[in-house]
Amino acid sequence: MKFFKKEHKYQSNIVDTDFYKACPTNLTLLPFSSEITASRCPSDKTPFKEVTRVPYSVNPDIEALEKEVVNCAKSDSDNFAQDIFQTLLDTIEHTWKPEKFHIIGHSSGYDSRLISKAIKLLAEKNGSEWLGDILFVENQGEGVGFKEIMKIQGWDKNQYICYNDGSSSGLHHASSLVFADYYKKFNGFGTYPVNQWYDSFIRLQEQGVLPASEDMQQYTGYGANEVSQHAVMRHNSIEWYAGWHYHLQMDLFNTACDTVFPFWSYDYIRKVFYYSKLKNNSVPINEMISKIITPELNHIPRIDTVGVSGLGYRNVDDSLMRQIWGDYINSWYGKRNPHVKQNNWLEYLDWWGHYCLASMCEHLINTGHKIK
Repeated sequence: MKFFKKEHKYQSNIVDTDFYKACPTNLTLLPFSSEITASRCPSDKTPFKEVTRVPYSVNPDIEALEKEVVNCAKSDSDNFAQDIFQTLLDTIEHTWKPEKFHIIGHSSGYDSRLISKAIKLLAEKNGSEWLGDILFVENQGEGVGFKEIMKIQGWDKNQYICYNDGSSSGLHHASSLVFADYYKKFNGFGTYPVNQWYDSFIRLQEQGVLPASEDMQQYTGYGANEVSQHAVMRHNSIEWYAGWHYHLQMDLFNTACDTVFPFWSYDYIRKVFYYSKLKNNSVPINEMISKIITPELNHIPRIDTVGVSGLGYRNVDDSLMRQIWGDYINSWYGKRNPHVKQNNWLEYLDWWGHYCLASMCEHLINTGHKIK
């Protein structure tokens, strides 16, 4: 089973998919530039003169898939929801490793509802041994809707949690902002301060809630909106999407363990391109499917970014910002760049880029690199 996947590469005197392995011993820090801080960054630069991103090139598999999905005969059938959902079921069933502990990133959104519904049906089909140990984790401030979804689907209380449940909204993401290991969430440089596939899971491992990374498998609904809205509805091209995604910072986000993106399976992509009605609909594909497949959840609102912001989950408390600034200004990089402007908003910002770069430099220096 093939999947669209992140294919970032870096080059110096060698080429490697791991940024730090591509870093030579001697590095030259470039002047900080907003050119590489946006959520989508076409530049191949990194913060260091000696390391650049390998320019994007089309994967032959993506070229073949492009020809297939663009040129295939399309269907105008109304049976798209069950057909596409069955493909999601098959993808999860064929990639599931029963011997692993499963963590499922879950929000109040539609792609999450489809994944948890699919897993529930597969557990009923294949039994408790196939399901094994599982934990649904909500970590973005959408706990109210998430908990209601879990209850209605019939999951046991020990099978789902809201990470940092009960904390104040301004401290909710405190464990994502720890200077000493901040750099670990990215494969290189990043300016978004929270990694939903990594931060909370690493902390839960430290707390003994989750096992070691090699003993886990993660599922996430990421990709559903992009494939439907960008690849299908706007551009009618998976090849365009592959090039667009290569320059997203999301392409640099690390995961805590082996991670499956079921909405990135070639089988799923083929299906959403196959149904012509989906391209001409203004409603996102996963939302349309979810409302048909999980009608018992339709009364639960999806909390969007604006809603989460309104609840205060995208601001950092002043007390935490003082601690963050103290860690920054006492670092090698911070001492050389003391006049940067702080910002407590959790978004793609220059400030979080400086914070990330300070953490990166500290790690590089501690592992024998010399920076000038």
